[in-house]
Amino acid sequence: GTGVVEEKEYESLRNEIKESLLKVADEQLGTKLIDEVKFREEIYEGEQSKYAPDILFKAKDYGILGRQLLGATNWFSLSLKNPNGFHRKNGIFIAYGIPFKKNYHIKDAKIIDIMPTILYSCGIPIPDDLDGKVLDDIFNDAFLSKQDKRFKEADKFVSPSQVEDVYSDEESKKIEEHLKSLGYLE
Repeated sequence: GTGVVEEKEYESLRNEIKESLLKVADEQLGTKLIDEVKFREEIYEGEQSKYAPDILFKAKDYGILGRQLLGATNWFSLSLKNPNGFHRKNGIFIAYGIPFKKNYHIKDAKIIDIMPTILYSCGIPIPDDLDGKVLDDIFNDAFLSKQDKRFKEADKFVSPSQVEDVYSDEESKKIEEHLKSLGYLE
């Protein structure tokens, strides 16, 4: 088939898939292989969220499910055995310099807060449709008092088609050759 599900079947099918994923187990060890299953609306928000996968899941201990390109030979193996660029739910955010508080530990920061925070710290207007917020708590009072938050309508920013080429033909050729050597271009 085409992979299209009728709207009336959508919710029941998603729930069935979620329940089935949560039951997947290693027959030899008797342990479950899926730690978490979420629907897209539990993770994403905004008008672009409709393009996210319907169902997202995390394998046990961030295991690998059929990712042979990253070195896995079994359909499931723990990521510790194949540490080739795996993502985790939590990350580290470090800010250093004059505008920032010293020895401050921020709580509840999200990845979507990084971009508006960087733009603000550089004095660059923030698109008004950008997800996330400026992490005000990381800045010292002196910086906050002199740096205004500026927002700009998103459609007022220059689009890529309005920007002239910034690389010469020779520079573009070198970049293309480098991307080919890395396997990004054929």
